[in-house]
Order: sequence, then C-alpha cells, then structure tokens
Amino acid sequence: MLLIFVEHYLKEDGKSYFPGWINDIKKVLQNHEGFIDIKHIEDVEDSNRSLLFLYFQNLELLRKWAKSDDHEQALLKLQPYMLKKQKSQILRIDLL
Repeated sequence: MLLIFVEHYLKEDGKSYFPGWINDIKKVLQNHEGFIDIKHIEDVEDSNRSLLFLYFQNLELLRKWAKSDDHEQALLKLQPYMLKKQKSQILRIDLL
C-alpha cells in the first residue's frame, strides 16, 4: 500500500475551502481503482499548513489517477486558492 503525503500551499480563503474540497475529491476518488482513503491532516504545531494523506493500493494505480481528467479537474478547483504548486511525497507501507 502507498501513502502519499501532500502539502498544499494555500491563500487564507483556500485554507477554509480545503476540508470541503477534500470531501468532494473523496467522492470522485471512490470511483478510481486502487483508491483506499484520503484524510485531512492537521499539524498541531502549525495550523497554517494544508496537508492530506492519500492511500492507494499501488504505484501503477496512483499514476493512473494522477493522469486522469478527474485529477486535473480537482486541481483546477483548488488552483484559485493556491500560492504555489503542491508538494507530494510517496511512501510505501508494508502491512505486517
């Protein structure tokens, strides 16, 4: 399983928009093969950060999502609130 850690750099109005955007994206993601879950993450030491965890079955299916029109549309909805491009880190989780 993959864990994708994503930090979005948002304007003030984007920070309040972000949780609802994640809920909307979750509905879209549920139709994509390999999607497991998405979570809004709060940094308790820096509430200005806009973070999420995205869980996918494998890299191939994650890449398929990343190249999809749905992914492009999701980012277009967030774009007016962005200060700069998001940063992602992909991590593999071994479930024992």
